[in-house]
Amino acid sequence: LIQVFLVLYVVTVPLVVNAFVLYIPLRVTINFLVVFVYYALNEVGNNLEDPFLPYDPNELPLSMIQHSFNARLLSLGVVPVEPD
Repeated sequence: LIQVFLVLYVVTVPLVVNAFVLYIPLRVTINFLVVFVYYALNEVGNNLEDPFLPYDPNELPLSMIQHSFNARLLSLGVVPVEPD
């Protein structure tokens, strides 16, 4: 449904902008930026809609970062042993 409204938005924005802006390069720039920003916001919303997908190319390798951090901490000194 959002995609339908975005397509409707893409169709109507140039009509509105062309009615108010007379300078042609500014018309093109405003139309491009406004439509691009709305599509970018839609993509951000899609990404945030389900942040815990099994595979997301944007996620950080947290297990590797944690392992590296633990290895650096262990290299700094002796690990205390719990008394029995």
